[in-house]
Amino acid sequence: MFEIFLREKTGLQRIVLHNSLTNECVEIIPDLGGTVYKIALNRNGILHDVLASDGEELLRENPLYRGRILFPFHDCIPYGIYQFRGKYFELIINCAEDGSAIHGLLYDKDW
Repeated sequence: MFEIFLREKTGLQRIVLHNSLTNECVEIIPDLGGTVYKIALNRNGILHDVLASDGEELLRENPLYRGRILFPFHDCIPYGIYQFRGKYFELIINCAEDGSAIHGLLYDKDW
């Protein structure tokens, strides 16, 4: 019923979890921070892709962080500086537009 297999497309390896009875599937790209690229669910015999994903040409850049795991924070940290229990911490600035740390530390790491 369930199968897991690897597929390569546009130079990226993908892990596909597939239900052979319903044709439902999930597609994950480990090399891009564990990006969940596709979720296709069956409703009344029709497969519906429930994620809005960037096209293959934008997949590596992913300007909207679609499907990315945004951990340990999902938004912007102004100037990459935050305070926790009275101690200040500094993160790498990865958004040149406004000088902030954005969307965590894992979104572009190999898993």
